[in-house]
Amino acid sequence: WATKWVMATMEGANTPDGYASLVETHARAMLKVTPDLKFVSSGPYPNQEWVDVSIKKLAPIAPYVSLHTYNSVHWDFTSPEGMERCYNEMIRMPIHNLGILRRLHDMLPEKTFISYDEWNLWKTWCRNPSSMEGIFTAQMLHMFMHESEKQRMPMACYFEPVNEGAMQVHPDHTELTATGQAFALLSRHAGGKLCTVDGVEDFEVVATIDDHHVLTLTMLNLNWQEETTYSLNKCGTILENKVLQAENLLPGTPFTENPLMIHVKDDIIKAKLPPPQRCLYQYFHSSNKHTRNTKKNKMKTASRSQHERSNFMKNGKLTVAIVGMGFGSCFLPIYLKHPDV
Repeated sequence: WATKWVMATMEGANTPDGYASLVETHARAMLKVTPDLKFVSSGPYPNQEWVDVSIKKLAPIAPYVSLHTYNSVHWDFTSPEGMERCYNEMIRMPIHNLGILRRLHDMLPEKTFISYDEWNLWKTWCRNPSSMEGIFTAQMLHMFMHESEKQRMPMACYFEPVNEGAMQVHPDHTELTATGQAFALLSRHAGGKLCTVDGVEDFEVVATIDDHHVLTLTMLNLNWQEETTYSLNKCGTILENKVLQAENLLPGTPFTENPLMIHVKDDIIKAKLPPPQRCLYQYFHSSNKHTRNTKKNKMKTASRSQHERSNFMKNGKLTVAIVGMGFGSCFLPIYLKHPDV
């Protein structure tokens, strides 16, 4: 079974009425040739004028409306403090995006649906991706699983997975970025039914149960310096448990997959997640049919970045090796002329 989808993009200085008239004319002509086409209209949403004019006019032939959000983060990888600032800015974006999604939902006619077509961090495809994008992707996917039915959002798309986000294609191999690893891990929820989890905030935990009564949980630790311990009621046999960790949040850093540290006692599972400098989230499968409460406790740990900074320079000297090719090599003479070099 397959459905043919058509995105009616908005090009040029269109008014809501002008855009709707143009789309309607072309869409009806296309439906005469291919009757099973499904149309998604676009516009500067959320925008009440466009909803009142464009969406209501196009609703009979285009029941889906496209939503785009590109979040801008002031990236700073020059110091631990700079990375912490941009990290804290980044993790607030999914909540901001949910607000936009809800505003659009509240404006739409009852039988109109949202296609969340692009939800990337702005211009991350222009540089080597980092595990920060993986954390953002996991947050957004968690949010989608919690909110998609409530907001009448049956579709979400990602721009653009190949060589600009989720996977890197090289001449002799292909590898997943941290974003791709987040997609791969959370794909375990596909086909499951969403369960209610008590005692957690926002979208930090998602629990689903499939037709074989396998319970899957994914958890996020978004605290910059705090370890998080989750206490779970043991629901059956643990089939798999793992954690995705990053040694740092610099560009080009994917996650490494390791066993998750858990402790089982008196039918209580305690799963310990390190801070986000080293950890994204974990999942495990349980064969029980029911979801139980999840309780969270936080414990303060020493910041890894502080320890690294104390051992970063010896005798006040730092040796740096730089390779410059083409345009990049032009900067080397400038660096060498610096009085401290």
